[in-house]
Amino acid sequence: MTQESTNTPESSENRKKILLGVLFLLLIVVVYFQFINTDERRPGSSSPAPAASSTSPTLTRPVTTTRTAAPTSPIVSMPLDLMAMTSKFSGAGSGRNIFVFPTPTPAPTPKPVPPPPPPPPPPVTLNSLSPSGVIARTGDFSLVVFGQKIPADAQIYVDGRVFETKPVSDTEAQARIPGDVIRGGGNLSITVRSKSDPSLYSNQVTINVAEPPSPLYRYIGLIVTPKTKIAVVKEMDGDENVINMTENTSYKCDKNVKTRCKWKLLSINAQRLTFEDLDLRITHNITFTGEGGGGER
Repeated sequence: MTQESTNTPESSENRKKILLGVLFLLLIVVVYFQFINTDERRPGSSSPAPAASSTSPTLTRPVTTTRTAAPTSPIVSMPLDLMAMTSKFSGAGSGRNIFVFPTPTPAPTPKPVPPPPPPPPPPVTLNSLSPSGVIARTGDFSLVVFGQKIPADAQIYVDGRVFETKPVSDTEAQARIPGDVIRGGGNLSITVRSKSDPSLYSNQVTINVAEPPSPLYRYIGLIVTPKTKIAVVKEMDGDENVINMTENTSYKCDKNVKTRCKWKLLSINAQRLTFEDLDLRITHNITFTGEGGGGER
């Protein structure tokens, strides 16, 4: 009895140890299948899981495996075929090509503006003048205008200045024009207006005022003696002859009629010569230039 009582506690301890070992092994198996074996069954894992030892309670370390990435296709960049895209959409007749801008609508053609109607012709018509031209600085002259429907109280205007007029008929009128109107060359406008009715006016005609011819001489020298002064001039009409001239002497005379001359030298001084045009009765001054065309000497 004594021997049995002593062995009973030891065998009870052994059973407890065995029971604890079995429980520990079950826990290891559960952990293995729950966590470790799950990772090993994923795609790309080819290593088999190690078997648990039925005789040993030791924990085995899982084997780490290297995952191999699945092969991928290379990316190739290709340019867009814009011409093909354009022809595709234009041929199908649908869609819109964002690379082709629509042609802007042209502006409407402006309507032609009709020209303004021409002004009505003046009631008085001037056809011609007499004289048709004059030479400047030749003094007063008589102007005759010819036309149609010239009023009985017509007045002749020259460049806007009115002059005393003598109406001759409905086709003619006359006026005396003073010499100060033609002091220089150019064109003068001539019109006719009624003195009492401003609505009766004429068209405009012109009269030409030409510059008078000047003596073709150049004053190049002066000779002074106790009795007289002699001007040395050179002709500029092509011959370039040098001539000594004295005061109150006529030059450029007609070979057949000696008394018919063109120029008369009126005065001589160191600065200028004064000639008279014997045909037009006007004077011209020629300044001293010297032989070379320079200033006085």
